[in-house]
Amino acid sequence: MRGHERCVAEAVGTSGFDAVTTVPSKATARDEARGRLRAIVGEHCRPTTDRYVPVLHPVDGSHQARRFDPDRYRATQRLDGARVLLIDDTWTTGSSAQSAACVLRQAGARTVALIVLGRYLDFDFADHRQRFQDLPAGFDWATCVVDAGRGPTS
Repeated sequence: MRGHERCVAEAVGTSGFDAVTTVPSKATARDEARGRLRAIVGEHCRPTTDRYVPVLHPVDGSHQARRFDPDRYRATQRLDGARVLLIDDTWTTGSSAQSAACVLRQAGARTVALIVLGRYLDFDFADHRQRFQDLPAGFDWATCVVDAGRGPTS
């Protein structure tokens, strides 16, 4: 966070983020049982603790897994004009993060940017195994994707 939040903010055209929140699990019981991401972002990560707001909560019901659903979460407060950094622990399809971002925008957030801490690779799904094998030599998972897209700096 310390090294790359600025990169993400610049990439979405803002100078920083007023609030930081996390993508909840898809069901209340699961979300309450896995509070580690909230604890990391809200208590242990110094760059985010002062701005952490647990604003999203799952809505229990019949939501289709791995599909965008603007009714999957609810916001517990308004975020009028806020610039929000949304953090998710895993990216599989992106549907949870997209659903959460939609709810944040509906709650009034002016800007929503996302950082994902991990990516799930299923080598038996579609072309994932080949894509992984085709990564260029020297590929580094720790490289900031925003900075990498800018190319070399002088």
